[in-house]
Amino acid sequence: MASQTISLEQWRATKVQLITSGQGELDWLNAFVATADEQISATLKEVKSDLNGAFPFKPLLVEMLLGDVAALLDRAAAYRKEAAELEVSAVTAAIEHHLTGVTIDTDEKLSLLALAEDADALEKKGAADSATEFLKGSEPLAFGLAAYTRGRSDSLASQNNNKLARQELVKERAEASRKRRTQMLDRLLAPGSALNFRERYERTLALLREDVRDAYVRMICAHAGLTRLMDIQTPVPPATVEKPLEALISWTRSAMRAVEQRAEQETEIDILVPFRQPKLTDTPLVSDALWSAKMADTADGTLEIILSDQDFLKGLGASAHCSAWTELRKYGRRRKNCACAPTESQ
Repeated sequence: MASQTISLEQWRATKVQLITSGQGELDWLNAFVATADEQISATLKEVKSDLNGAFPFKPLLVEMLLGDVAALLDRAAAYRKEAAELEVSAVTAAIEHHLTGVTIDTDEKLSLLALAEDADALEKKGAADSATEFLKGSEPLAFGLAAYTRGRSDSLASQNNNKLARQELVKERAEASRKRRTQMLDRLLAPGSALNFRERYERTLALLREDVRDAYVRMICAHAGLTRLMDIQTPVPPATVEKPLEALISWTRSAMRAVEQRAEQETEIDILVPFRQPKLTDTPLVSDALWSAKMADTADGTLEIILSDQDFLKGLGASAHCSAWTELRKYGRRRKNCACAPTESQ
């Protein structure tokens, strides 16, 4: 038999019905009425409202922002999967709790009805009355019938006593089942319990919303950078989009592919401007005396250097081991802030 798929509203109605029929015992199920996707949509709306056009991160750092977004959304997808599993487990536990209560009550009633004494009491009374009437006669048959009906009356009396005892056992069994059902409910609500699905769900949901929020903020900033740097106009998914997490992941993948395609056509050029190495036949930009003075322990370590277009032209491709770097390394942890920031190859 093929399985039947229920809609989101039917699933929600099931949870609401359980809460209503639980008479207060299943109020904890209220935490699961709103789905994880609805929680994500609410988070996206909050981000839009809080940002109000501002960019907390630098939009031009597109690749870094997209990398962060991808990592956050991967984690959010794992959290949503866990939240969905906890939701199913919680609703299943609630259904079992409700059905157990109904089953206990119904079985008790059926068992007590089967042991009802009304019919037996009437039959016992009829047998006793028949024995009395038979004894009034003088025929042997009358005495025999009287003895039989008296025995039948005594037998029914014994059966009636047994039924009363069995009724008490039925009530005790039902009470024991109710007690166990209450203990299971306590475990569902106990703080820190593995069966406390609401607590685990709310904790997972908080992590999910936090990661989605961080990802959406970075996504908005990255979109601004994509528009300005690469003229990529694909809008960020709105807060009202259906299946929001899937939409965010799809947008991020498309943006990363677009950046990769643009990067394949780029050429990087490194321009080295030597500050202390002589530029061909000219003197260095920073003299030995100025360098020593600025790098002294009592100085602030700040160098102000003015570069002209001619300096850039003469500095192109100049490369040799920079003695300034050798001197900088002498300072170790006490190295001053220097505008040159040379590499080992200089």
